[in-house]
Amino acid sequence: GQGTLTIENSELFHNGLGNGCSDGNGCTHNVYAGNWGKLVFQYNYSHGIAQDGHLVKSRAYESDILYNRITGEDGGDSFEADLPNGGLAIVVGNEIEKGTKANNQLVINYGEEGLANPDKRLFVVGNTMVNDLGKGTFINVAAGGTLTAHDNLLVGAGTPASTGALSADNIV
Repeated sequence: GQGTLTIENSELFHNGLGNGCSDGNGCTHNVYAGNWGKLVFQYNYSHGIAQDGHLVKSRAYESDILYNRITGEDGGDSFEADLPNGGLAIVVGNEIEKGTKANNQLVINYGEEGLANPDKRLFVVGNTMVNDLGKGTFINVAAGGTLTAHDNLLVGAGTPASTGALSADNIV
């Protein structure tokens, strides 16, 4: 719950051990930030088959996911961005793509394992999200979390958000 982990200007590709590697130890994701005070993930390219894992996963109290390319176009990954315990999450200016062979129907997932972090707000602004899977949900927010979404471009089939309709400045 303390310190800042900054990952920037990096390419993360085809990580995850697979073959019996359980999600509990984080070895199935391209990026897994544990219980940090803050994750800053910016100007990165996370892609490729993450062996049934997520392209970015963070349990940090605050997660700033800024100006990245996060694409599962090769298939085999699960969530493109997973924030399982909530926290203050700022997702701005990213290109996010779910591929045709993805193992999960959610693009951004927030609070699914319980909103254990003190802040329960997700801000999704100025992103381009593409769902090539043809079904699913672009932004999934667990009950008790709040979503603020503006100026996003959502391309492909799927429900824009689990919380209901998005504001009119989002293009679906």
